[in-house]
Amino acid sequence: MEQLKLIVDQPVPGHFYWTLLDLDHARHEDSVVAYATGPLPTHGSAAAAGAAALAAERSTRRALTARSKASPPRHSEFGEWNVVTLPGALLA
Repeated sequence: MEQLKLIVDQPVPGHFYWTLLDLDHARHEDSVVAYATGPLPTHGSAAAAGAAALAAERSTRRALTARSKASPPRHSEFGEWNVVTLPGALLA
């Protein structure tokens, strides 16, 4: 089971950063899921921003899990319907 952990750090006095980790106990590895892109002025503000990111990540994971359980991948006679698209040029 996936486990998420929120860390708030103060590497420089008055500069607080949050980091959201995915703890993988099976592989004994942790991976960064999201992080603050700039310093926040207080521990509380960093913790609140990190908690919002944690809630959003959990919600996204629940939705993806529910979607994968609700409907299996669909196929056409030409193979999978999952298509990778890339940005194209606009024609004038």
